[in-house]
Amino acid sequence: MNSKLEVKEAEGIYLRSLTYPDEPPPPIYKVEDVMWTLKSNKVPGMDNIQAELIQSGGKALIWVYHTLVNVIWESGKWSKTWTQSLMVPIPKKGDQAISLLTHQSKILLHIILKRIAPKIKNFLAKEQAGFGPKRAHKPASASGFPPPTPDTHGSGGAARCGRLPRTGEPEAIIADIQKKITDAFEVFDHECNKTVDVREIGTIIRSLGCCPSEGELHDMLAEVEEEEPTGYIRLEKFLPMMTKVLMERRYRPIPEDVLLRAFEVLDANKCGHLTKEELVKYMTEEGEPFTQEEMEEMLSAAVDPETNTVRYRDYITMMVVDEN
Repeated sequence: MNSKLEVKEAEGIYLRSLTYPDEPPPPIYKVEDVMWTLKSNKVPGMDNIQAELIQSGGKALIWVYHTLVNVIWESGKWSKTWTQSLMVPIPKKGDQAISLLTHQSKILLHIILKRIAPKIKNFLAKEQAGFGPKRAHKPASASGFPPPTPDTHGSGGAARCGRLPRTGEPEAIIADIQKKITDAFEVFDHECNKTVDVREIGTIIRSLGCCPSEGELHDMLAEVEEEEPTGYIRLEKFLPMMTKVLMERRYRPIPEDVLLRAFEVLDANKCGHLTKEELVKYMTEEGEPFTQEEMEEMLSAAVDPETNTVRYRDYITMMVVDEN
């Protein structure tokens, strides 16, 4: 950073980026997936409902739980029973009592956990135990990190609370983002002179997890092109623009459940797939039409060669961008 003002501005962008937009409620297939992952032969909670009983309810009960989950999701008000656990005075390792949650509440808890897990990993200090894989519930001294030390010199921040520097600080995150941008840019910098062909910029931007429309991509190009276009984009102009885009979380990919709903609207017969001809028609005649090259690329990935159809649930899994 060149000045305190730039640091302050970067911190502001970073803090605003933590305010994520409202999360859409989970689709019914997510509820179904979680229901079938409930472990059997486990003691139930206060409602005395076993996981096996929930799973035996089949499609009818899946619909009921999807409705309950969505009501809680939209209202923010949990069922009282779902918020209670049964404490059993039998010590486990580390002298922790057993807390039995209701299996019903675990359905929503697992869904929430899957939503937040990718978003919090960069904001947890290494010494924070129990909030991620391979992080056991241990006291600081047992986990290999020194306990907090008192601040004897009046220093602030990390020294005062005795914690280690965290990877979630604004400067560290900006540096990491800029490295990712530079790495992606250099893949297409065939002359090693910190320039790329303007036609490659869309691919670079999308490889970084952004999905702008063609109109938005045109606006981004206008921002980084030279006053007299040369057909090439320089890294020194692309890097600050793209850093700001990623810090502000612009042009985010469409969520998986929204993609599913879109395909289900196109699937008039509700058979779980589209024909190759139907997909070509929708992609070339509606909205921003695909070019022939784009259409061929999509078909090569989307069409099942055995049935010559698009099983869109499988295809959506391929389409979803991993934001981790």
